[in-house]
Amino acid sequence: MDSITIRPGDQSHLEVCKNALLCSEMGRVYFISDDRAIAYLTDGFTAGEIMVAVDEAGRALGFIRIKPSGAFGSFPYVACLAVSEAHRGKGIGSRLLASFEAEGFATASRVFLLVSDFNEAAQRLYRSRGYQQVGLLPGLFLDGIDELIMMKRRP
Repeated sequence: MDSITIRPGDQSHLEVCKNALLCSEMGRVYFISDDRAIAYLTDGFTAGEIMVAVDEAGRALGFIRIKPSGAFGSFPYVACLAVSEAHRGKGIGSRLLASFEAEGFATASRVFLLVSDFNEAAQRLYRSRGYQQVGLLPGLFLDGIDELIMMKRRP
């Protein structure tokens, strides 16, 4: 997977990103329809907030949506990260996070993300990359599902 590059996403990546999102743990709960996922991704492409991991043939393998000052109006924030099912476990999520962190730490001392309490695989990934839980938002998006606030400090 050394030939993976991270670059700005656009509408040509919509189908792959939509499928990655809808087949993710988060997507199964929060993006229950194609229309909802398409609207979310189209908004992200238009805003320039989505970066995609692409292989040497230019095929999208996963994406990350970034809000440059989305956490507390001051800190870079990961709004969403999803990797295509066929490419999970190959370090693509880590590569997307590393790209986010490199950009985020250029301007801020901390970066943030939320992860749902049920999404244990994502929690493991974030912890392995040095993120620590710094808070909890009970029922933020849906009753009965808590969101963990995770933060990483600039190394």
